Amino acid sequence: MSSTVSNEPPDEQTAQLYQTLLDKAREYYDAGNFNECREQCFRILDHTELPRYTCIDTLHLLATVSYFNAAVEYLELAAALINEADKVATSDMGQLLRQDNLDLTVAFERQKQVRMEAQKKKMSAGEGEQKGQEAQAAPSGSQGTDSAAGDDSQKIVEGGASAGEVGDDSGRWMLGLGSLKSDR
Repeated sequence: MSSTVSNEPPDEQTAQLYQTLLDKAREYYDAGNFNECREQCFRILDHTELPRYTCIDTLHLLATVSYFNAAVEYLELAAALINEADKVATSDMGQLLRQDNLDLTVAFERQKQVRMEAQKKKMSAGEGEQKGQEAQAAPSGSQGTDSAAGDDSQKIVEGGASAGEVGDDSGRWMLGLGSLKSDR
């Protein structure tokens, strides 16, 4: 992102251009084309002299289609831009964007907690299943275990998992935000 955020309000033609670009990104989002939405957001952010509020709106949209860590960074950047805007002049738009930023941050934190709890349950269930399988596999009176089964159980005990098991957690943390059409 090489944009330079402008403190000056854009002329009407420039404002319309940025609004059209942002509307296109929202169309991609609403259609479920999240990769295209993300790319459109990056194209917007690459513009020089990007109006501050457009930049913040774009960062909010980008956060909703990004991986968790990147999304948090985008929201932090948006918060910093909102704080800078408040130093220049407090406005209703700034207050709305601040609330949007807070709502998105809270939603991401909730999503993070839900996913962490689900992962803990999954790990607990995996350990319970593995112990049951080991008990059934061991011959009565024998203390030995099959080395191949031991390798798999060790992976589970150590918290390891196959790529398929954790793929959902490493993917995008899509929020159920519905349409992101701006009322502004």
